[in-house]
Amino acid sequence: MKKIIMVLFIVLTVVSLGACKSDNKQDKAKDKNTASKVAEQKNYTVIYLAKMEKPVDGDVAPPTADCDKNLVEIKLDGKLSPRQTLEKLLSYKVSDENQGVFNAFASAKNLKIEDMLVKNNFVIVKLSGELKVEDMCSERQIYNQIKKTLVQFDDIAGADIFMNGQEFSQYLATLREQNDANVK
Repeated sequence: MKKIIMVLFIVLTVVSLGACKSDNKQDKAKDKNTASKVAEQKNYTVIYLAKMEKPVDGDVAPPTADCDKNLVEIKLDGKLSPRQTLEKLLSYKVSDENQGVFNAFASAKNLKIEDMLVKNNFVIVKLSGELKVEDMCSERQIYNQIKKTLVQFDDIAGADIFMNGQEFSQYLATLREQNDANVK
């Protein structure tokens, strides 16, 4: 009799554990479906701009704080593709309602997207034109504005960015060196 009770107990334990696992899988599936529905309901796209600081005299100064974390979301109406969103970022003009932010691309000349390819959750962006780089902080802000704007999309986890045929970081470093040489 003890053996039967023990076997029955083991069978019931296994069955109840299986039911718990099944419920857990169903909960995870529900969470995924809920997240998908929320994403589908989102009817806006985000670009990221640098936050500007106010100096003592009240004028707006260029961003100077933590370069990597000094970005703010600007919501744009409508769902846009990654390319359309990047085009909006590159051409975005700061309005009165968004004062206190700075678009590092505002002073760029002839800036355009030459090519953009998304493959295996990674995007390769090829830009052309001229950028103005003030310092190392603006280098990181420029890169982070692009990267953070693009990784909001589910199919993009990272980005390689090129400017005028050069890796973006190398282009920015060369530009900064040229600026430093002109100052001397």
